[in-house]
Amino acid sequence: MRIAIVGAGGVGAYLGVLLAGQNHQITLIDRGEHVKALARDGVHITSRARGELRAKLPATSDPASVGEVDLVLYCVKTYHNAEAIPSMRPLVGPETRILTLQNGVGNVEQLAEAYGARAVLGAALTGGGTRVAPGKIDHVLPVESEVLELGALDPASRPAAEAAVAVLQPTGLTVRLVEDIQRTLWIKVLAMASLASVGCLTRVGTADWREHPGTRGLYASLVTEAAAVGRAEGLDIDDATVTQMLGQPDRLGPAHRTSMAADLERGVPMEVEAVQGEVVRRGAKHGLSIPSFEAAYGVLALLNSRAQA
Repeated sequence: MRIAIVGAGGVGAYLGVLLAGQNHQITLIDRGEHVKALARDGVHITSRARGELRAKLPATSDPASVGEVDLVLYCVKTYHNAEAIPSMRPLVGPETRILTLQNGVGNVEQLAEAYGARAVLGAALTGGGTRVAPGKIDHVLPVESEVLELGALDPASRPAAEAAVAVLQPTGLTVRLVEDIQRTLWIKVLAMASLASVGCLTRVGTADWREHPGTRGLYASLVTEAAAVGRAEGLDIDDATVTQMLGQPDRLGPAHRTSMAADLERGVPMEVEAVQGEVVRRGAKHGLSIPSFEAAYGVLALLNSRAQA
């Protein structure tokens, strides 16, 4: 299978290395010094769970030089969607499928508007690493905690979703096909947006704040509010799911830190709008009171504007 990985950072490059050697034609697409390092030296991943991983894969900043592929793994930071989505058109043919592995919600809709719902597969990923330098990725999550759930927007694309599952299963991640990808994406937001908010506001790792009653209570409030917004959106989010998400901090390793917290620490832009911002805007649309999310979004939007400046 011909696979293009658009956005070869902490998620994209990590998956590229795990897929290498499985008889696929893989090309990494990124830009700047990072793609130069990838083309020159390959990917170097330092992983606490998997050890040192290296792979030399074709890397370019020009999608037109790659041409049409069978599968695009779209791993771009959400704040680059406006330019990245149209730029990858040379990769997309009539039978190409685009699997977005981004954070937050609203990404599948943006891709479907550009390429049609039939072409788009959504995924909720717990896993991947953090780009710490050009060509270098740091990976800390235990392999048993890495889960990728994917599904099709259009029921007619279910066979393509099944094929994507088959491609990704040999990576060692737990890969599952789901029927309602929108529900799956929102369930990830329950935990991810809440974990990221508390991690960024406290600027400490999950293991540090999860034992403190105040910050653990804030996390619980955030999860509960996000669940209420998801239900207002018409998604089936039951109490058992909320309870499971409330316990998510306890299932994470001692070194866990969200990618958003890592971005804040590095002083680079964060995906605030696609994560906390989407929760707040959709909550406002339904007239819901979500004070914890509104406060978190307000603070993080300010910090993000400083990083962008």
